[in-house]
Amino acid sequence: MYVYYAGSQGLHGEILDSRMEPRLEVGNESVIGTRIGTLPFYSALCRASWEADRMYALAPAVGGPTIGRALTKPEHSGKGALLVNVRVLKGGEFRAELTDANGKAIPGFSAAECLPITGDHRRVALQWKGGKKAPVDNVRIRFVLQQAFLYGYDWQQ
Repeated sequence: MYVYYAGSQGLHGEILDSRMEPRLEVGNESVIGTRIGTLPFYSALCRASWEADRMYALAPAVGGPTIGRALTKPEHSGKGALLVNVRVLKGGEFRAELTDANGKAIPGFSAAECLPITGDHRRVALQWKGGKKAPVDNVRIRFVLQQAFLYGYDWQQ
């Protein structure tokens, strides 16, 4: 996606020379009586871009080394592998844990048993000591982010 915008030097219009004439008396002040700029005025047309699969991200609210956590609603995993689209900044890591409907970690699939993800990945499968595939179909996911951005996830059968 592309967003085009304009940038310009100065405040909302021309850059004015305060020594310009004519001057008008308004109240107790002498003000410039014309809107003709005297200095060069520079502006540019700019473009910002985002990739479609990275428009929005889940990130810790505080940022930095602070750890952020998010818990999903119960969903069907199909007993498949959990794939994530994630970007982890230098010094950070991304983990996830699979929980039951009450939010209790499934043995072998806790955040501590998840191999941490670092770097930039569009589609990487998470792996725990319990394996790569969810042991049950109805799970919740608790994402644990430290200097990381989660753009999306999906289950692979």
